[in-house]
Amino acid sequence: MSDILKRTISGFIFIAIIIFSVLWNFYSFAAVIGIVMLAGVWEFYVLIQKNNIKPQKITGMLMAITIYSLFLPLYSCVNYNLVISVLVFLIAIVFIYELYENKNKDPFTNISSTLLGCVYIAVPFSLLVFISNPGTSGICYNYQIPLGFFILMWTYDTFAYLTGIYLGKHRLFERISPKKSWEGLIGGAIFVMAASYVVSLYLKYLSFHDWLVISIIVVVFGTFGDLVESAFKRQVDCKDSGNIMPGHGGILDRFDAAIFSVPFVYVYLRIFVF
Repeated sequence: MSDILKRTISGFIFIAIIIFSVLWNFYSFAAVIGIVMLAGVWEFYVLIQKNNIKPQKITGMLMAITIYSLFLPLYSCVNYNLVISVLVFLIAIVFIYELYENKNKDPFTNISSTLLGCVYIAVPFSLLVFISNPGTSGICYNYQIPLGFFILMWTYDTFAYLTGIYLGKHRLFERISPKKSWEGLIGGAIFVMAASYVVSLYLKYLSFHDWLVISIIVVVFGTFGDLVESAFKRQVDCKDSGNIMPGHGGILDRFDAAIFSVPFVYVYLRIFVF
């Protein structure tokens, strides 16, 4: 099977799962994103070990789950004081553990890498679920926000890639990512801004102006997210973050732009919409 066919099939399956989970209900969406988040955190820890760093993977995963639960609208059945207490306890454990691990010569590198896995990956995915439920209590799920966000993200990613392949001549950030070009960025930006208008015709919870702003956030911060992940892979001397998706790489490869974009989309929506 050719690489292009592998990439097409795995990409189609990936998109189908995401869209189905978004359209079905809040619980399916939260479950799929939660699984993706945990896989991404684990992938991050496995990658960073290539630099002889020893993150506390189990504690880090428990922290990621705790952070994720804080953003779920489970007001009637979750004691948030208890959840926050558990998170504080787990953070303390990360520091205390290193005191007793005599073989570690650089304990604060291990501590920082453990915490970074949660800040870099768990928080953005948690915010992605949070913006899909803009109510102040209970389940008030609005599928249009995550669906529109993913459509814009995929549009930018696809057309930046295609434009870069056929027209790319001027490198965007050659030291970090030799293949990315200004032409790809500009081409992707044009198509995603056009897509924001189409999205606004069908997903009317947000106005065209809102979708346009989100498309610009995707272009700017999605690009930076891609570059940050490329820098991370370059540091650990790894081509792909994983192999969970044939032809596409790992979770971090597929969600690098989303990880960096979602917090800024959240800030915009929180200030100007919700």
